[in-house]
Amino acid sequence: MKKFPLFSLWILLFFIQSCSSTKKTVNENPKEIISIEAENLPQQVAYITDQNKNILIIKNISPGNFTDTLSLPEGYYKINIGKEYSDIYLQPGMDLKIYVDGNQFDETIRYEGTGADINNFLAAEMLANEKDKQKYALQNLVNLPEKDFLKTVDSLYQAKLKRLNDAFDSKNDFTGLQAKKYLVERNQMLSQYPRYKSFILKKPYQTSPGYPAPLDGLGTEDPALIKVPGYLDLVVNSLIEDADKKLLQEDFMYGMLVTAEKKFTSNPALKEKAIAKLAQEGIGYTKKLDDFYAVFDRNVKDPAVRKVITEKYNNLKKLQAGNPSPDFTAYDINGKEYHLSDFKGKNVYIDLWATWCAPCRAEIPFLEKLKKEYEGKDVVFVSIDVYDDKGKWEKMVKSGKITGIQLIIPERDSEFLKAYDVTGIPRFIFIDKEGKIIDNNASRPSNPKTKELIDKYL
Repeated sequence: MKKFPLFSLWILLFFIQSCSSTKKTVNENPKEIISIEAENLPQQVAYITDQNKNILIIKNISPGNFTDTLSLPEGYYKINIGKEYSDIYLQPGMDLKIYVDGNQFDETIRYEGTGADINNFLAAEMLANEKDKQKYALQNLVNLPEKDFLKTVDSLYQAKLKRLNDAFDSKNDFTGLQAKKYLVERNQMLSQYPRYKSFILKKPYQTSPGYPAPLDGLGTEDPALIKVPGYLDLVVNSLIEDADKKLLQEDFMYGMLVTAEKKFTSNPALKEKAIAKLAQEGIGYTKKLDDFYAVFDRNVKDPAVRKVITEKYNNLKKLQAGNPSPDFTAYDINGKEYHLSDFKGKNVYIDLWATWCAPCRAEIPFLEKLKKEYEGKDVVFVSIDVYDDKGKWEKMVKSGKITGIQLIIPERDSEFLKAYDVTGIPRFIFIDKEGKIIDNNASRPSNPKTKELIDKYL
């Protein structure tokens, strides 16, 4: 949780749902009523987000009270106030009062009412995780030998289970789900270890025989697991093992989507969720846009997801090869403004990156090599820093480790980034001499195909 110790606040939040097993009193549309009482808020906003960080409700808070009514299915959410947030678990019948002092948000947040035991436990877990963050940070643990890493991660997992068992006298739906959440967190760390290790060693790292798989102990048949944060990430990671390697090489995101459609035939709900997640994260990266959308279209029925992906699909159709590229507004270290039109008459290879992005920085030596190799030819390399701290970018530019045209887009909601549906970096875009798109998701500088692509258009 981020700290923002400039204010104090008291929040009163009521979640009221009613349901019954008798036909006479069943509420077909259960509601939660939220009441917030707040003071001294520099940012007059509160909102609830789901696992995918989608904002489900957002309200401006003015002095005094406000009340709102919403309907949310049972599961894990986050309640956000200003720059602070806390995990919260909602289920029918909960009547919660949340109190918090903004000067010590993590340390003081407490719940009263029905469901308070669950949410006070989650608040305590967030505080414990904050204290353990450095000790169990993956960037530190990855330096351990594999055997010691597995032992350390399992020790953390067992400690969490003990806290759960100590907090509740008997098992219930929540404790069962929370235990699975801990297993998901354990498996996430295990699945990330090989990738981190490869990055440190600067060569592929092969785990030992018997190393736990992403879905170890979880599987794909338990419907309750869909509610657990992080589970779908593991499901998506597991698809790589079953995917057609040739198809993955041709088009990674489309290959993953096809694999999900084939693999989860016995669990339609999981198949829809997995395909929806892949579509949200990957539609901007596929080169088989129409085929990609067709798989999505026949598998995902959720109207909210369909609306978002269909809009992205229609926008991406405009980014096909031969169409004019959206323009950008970016600035160099001296504040001079640049647009795509400033480079008309040359092919433009755009690198979208950030100083905090390790894969982005890994491409810098390869990009610098390309700059030297194509010096004086009809191609210009434009590096645009995005989603970053301006001061850190300026320091990087002044260091001399990066050369040539270095620009920054300071706005996180830049129209250029939205037009290209930039959901992740590094991202590379290749544009011709007339400002028309050649490839809206070009290969990386480290990929030999990049030279082939550039040479084709010189």
